[in-house]
Amino acid sequence: MISGVIESAFEIEYAVTLLPTNYEPEIEKSYFEQVKTKRLDALIVASKSNSLAEIEKYTKYGPIICCEDTQNYAIPSIYVARQKAYTEIVNFLKDADYKCVGVTINRSEEISASSKINIESYEQVFESPIEGNIVRNCSTMKDGKKAASYFFKEDHEFEAIVTNGDHVASGIYRIG
Repeated sequence: MISGVIESAFEIEYAVTLLPTNYEPEIEKSYFEQVKTKRLDALIVASKSNSLAEIEKYTKYGPIICCEDTQNYAIPSIYVARQKAYTEIVNFLKDADYKCVGVTINRSEEISASSKINIESYEQVFESPIEGNIVRNCSTMKDGKKAASYFFKEDHEFEAIVTNGDHVASGIYRIG
């Protein structure tokens, strides 16, 4: 996504600045304030910690685009149909007769729409709670290695693992 944004911005002679928030609502809000005061021309919000209602308040000051479904809020968005994608992945594994599937997520499902959708898809398809089959707080190769130590315990029989990113997958692969 970042490469596409940078490439498109370059074509129209815009500069791109990456503004990480570490999911801190106040840091994120400071960027919205910079749109309000015209220090920034626009924002693309890849992942948010503030509510959509809060973000919507700032759209009158400049373009703000979210990379998730903004539901009925007046916030432009572009996103992957995650529910459909996750459900297709989990259905594929179930149809292939995998019964014990592990899952990794980065952020808690209470604050991450993507994590929530991932868990809901799993539980809907397998018709059982995900607890015991999930490792949370995974975003790096090191986290993947930690997840692998859980998934590959002798008393576990995981047949497949759905990860939330390449770095996590490579950590699991290195241990497996």
